[in-house]
Amino acid sequence: MKKRDGAAKSSRKSKKHSKNKKVRRKRKNLYNKYTKPLEAVKIEEKAEQTGIDEFSKKLNLSLHLMTMIHFVIEECISLTQLCVSLKGKNARFRGLESVSKGQLSTVNKNRDYRVFVWIYYELLYKIIHKHHALQRICKDLLIAGIDTTSILIKSYFSALGYCGLTRRVEEGIKLHIGAMLGKILQYPLP
Repeated sequence: MKKRDGAAKSSRKSKKHSKNKKVRRKRKNLYNKYTKPLEAVKIEEKAEQTGIDEFSKKLNLSLHLMTMIHFVIEECISLTQLCVSLKGKNARFRGLESVSKGQLSTVNKNRDYRVFVWIYYELLYKIIHKHHALQRICKDLLIAGIDTTSILIKSYFSALGYCGLTRRVEEGIKLHIGAMLGKILQYPLP
């Protein structure tokens, strides 16, 4: 009976191991899917042109961008979870370094967002030029960027609601501007 118990334990372990292996393989494919297009953008060149890496010692622009992608793929909720996941095998395998929570928050606050917008537009233009069929179908192509801005208003009627991350009532107006690809329809004025 001991042999059967041992066999049952080993089969449970192998099932669990194969399930974890499938999850790791899926995340690896996701990681490659999102990082491969970034090779064409030449992030290091943009960092040199803008001089954005002058004051950051450990976390340069390309590593910061890869850390943000790692944050999304690993489904982290906070910077603390991100720091813990950066200490794991998956992060070391992808070439990411362990960074403290304070360092991450400082870089997130101080790094100019316009470099990320520039990288986004480069990726978008690569996609558009790669697929010429889209340009043939839609000649009047409008490209609007993605942006989220908040206009803070301190008044009695400006409460938006309770935010779970900050644990307080947010005040102000939040605007979401989405990316649009398509024709502009012009209607005649009466």
